Amino acid sequence: MLKFICQVLLIPLALLSCNSTQQNNQVTNPILVTEKAPPKPLPVIPSNYDKDLKFPDQTASLVMLERHTYEEPLLGASIRYENRYYDEDEIAIYTYPIRHFSWQHNRYLLSSEMRNIFSEIDNAVAQGLYQKREGKEVSVYQFYWHGKQYSGLKAKTKIYLLSGLEYTSYSYLFVQKDKFIKFRISQPNANNLAAPDNLVREILPYIDVPSESNYMSKLRELHRKEYEKSLGIMSM
Repeated sequence: MLKFICQVLLIPLALLSCNSTQQNNQVTNPILVTEKAPPKPLPVIPSNYDKDLKFPDQTASLVMLERHTYEEPLLGASIRYENRYYDEDEIAIYTYPIRHFSWQHNRYLLSSEMRNIFSEIDNAVAQGLYQKREGKEVSVYQFYWHGKQYSGLKAKTKIYLLSGLEYTSYSYLFVQKDKFIKFRISQPNANNLAAPDNLVREILPYIDVPSESNYMSKLRELHRKEYEKSLGIMSM
């Protein structure tokens, strides 16, 4: 706007200068005032899982089969492993952003997300992908590795396929940075087998997820403002 005003003012000033030149041969050049362009906002970029997600290609018991980054940033990425000793086991790890603006030191996040995990299984049953689900055991799970404590939740349930085959399904859930790390391990006819805690211990200490992206930071800030607005709280 300032630049436009200056340009408009230059017209009469230039005419006045020409008249003055004809009369006195003295020219006074007006000073042009330019306005600084505002800084460009940073691009809104989600986490780069292909570059920044670190995990082992193999462990004593597992070999990686594939990895996948989802197009939807809220879904994150997944990794599938094969068990060297039980090739019918299904082992998948998912990491994805926590969908809450208050994710630091929130002790309710794990239990809330574990409920979502069971809801996902029940929805699959309702859609006819599984025959049924039976049982639900949830407990705190923790272990130490080289002096560092890893703490999360562990759940167990039974899933029956449409064929009638029974799988014992385990879910392990942890928080790292602003993301969940979810293990889903399913074992056929595993009634007499111990829980696959050893597989989690082999992998989790070597997983490093991407830091919070500016995409999630802005999204969480937007959700926070909407939440405060709904409560009638004015942001400072």
